[in-house]
Amino acid sequence: MIETVIPPFRNQPLVLNDLPTQVTAEFLEQIARLLEQLQIESGNGTPESSVLAGPDKLYRDTATNTLYIKTTETGNTGWVSI
Repeated sequence: MIETVIPPFRNQPLVLNDLPTQVTAEFLEQIARLLEQLQIESGNGTPESSVLAGPDKLYRDTATNTLYIKTTETGNTGWVSI
């Protein structure tokens, strides 16, 4: 499962003395981990019945610019456009 990313509170400074605060650094680390988890695949055409993946993986159809998410545990079916 993809982890939840918690942004800094609005009243917290993001930068002090031209350096990111601890809160900002932790938030950016969360974003970096999330991007690593997403690993968006792409190809020309729908992924249904052709792309193997586990749940929550993303795929972009470059022909139509449609984004899909994998909703089943295994196999190459269960892709839903979002």
